[in-house]
Amino acid sequence: MAFKVFNPGDVLTASDVNEYLMKQATIVCTSGTRPSSPVEGMTIVETDTELIRVWSGSTWVTIGYTQPQFAYKTSDQQVTNSTTKANDSDLVLPVQANAVYAVEATILYQGFAANDVGVDFTFPSGTMSWGISSLAASVTTYTGEASGAGISAGASGSGFVLGAAGLSNTLLALVKGTLSIGGSAGNLQFRFAQQSAAASTSAIIKTGSSLWLRRVA
Repeated sequence: MAFKVFNPGDVLTASDVNEYLMKQATIVCTSGTRPSSPVEGMTIVETDTELIRVWSGSTWVTIGYTQPQFAYKTSDQQVTNSTTKANDSDLVLPVQANAVYAVEATILYQGFAANDVGVDFTFPSGTMSWGISSLAASVTTYTGEASGAGISAGASGSGFVLGAAGLSNTLLALVKGTLSIGGSAGNLQFRFAQQSAAASTSAIIKTGSSLWLRRVA
């Protein structure tokens, strides 16, 4: 099958549609509904796996992944008088089974120095190796975690403590890491709370915080 140039007045037959239109278009499908009779060079985008594949003539070859996923926080959210981490209402993104992602997040937050802000992630079975740095306050690990900027997290994640400086100061923390998902799909969920509970203060994640995911394997 070669590329065909249509001229004014040509009759578009069913054969033309099947050969030159359907087989030369980028097909949107799932991994279970791929074209049954592909031709060499056919390109598909699988919505369930986020994979872009090309038919080599004998097999589907993965050539890339769909665009990165992005979540943006549209309003402030706070936790008061509690060390139980709450799901952030905006910073959550879907992840696929058996996939590996690069993770980045920008966290704008407020809290009192006496209480600080505890943060972590939850995700389906798998592992997440990540680090966090704050440009305006100290970052420490929870009791029992390995020291240093990076930790290896289990299925429920592990977390860090962000130093705070009062509700008049909005601070910035940056997250980078790698997330490897096991056999179950689900969500990557950012969570936060006060590190030391106090009824008179709050841990606040501010509008403008963001979360990025980019599939790499």
